[in-house]
Amino acid sequence: MRARICASFALRGINFWAMQQDTLWVENFESMNLEDRYPNDNLIFDTVGNDQITEYKRMHGWICGSTFFVRGNAATHQFFMQ
Repeated sequence: MRARICASFALRGINFWAMQQDTLWVENFESMNLEDRYPNDNLIFDTVGNDQITEYKRMHGWICGSTFFVRGNAATHQFFMQ
């Protein structure tokens, strides 16, 4: 259901953030300005873990998916429809 909602927003050209309530950030999320830092990226995903905890090193680069940004367009619509 979550993917269908994302696809619907993307089809309408709506840019949005999706975030689960149990996500913990070690930095102020709002101050990161991720949308401005990655202006050409259609999708921005968080990754698993934390650089400060060695157990997460084996999962470096894995997409977590609990927090992500979508620029609403045909490409992101197709991504969520798949």
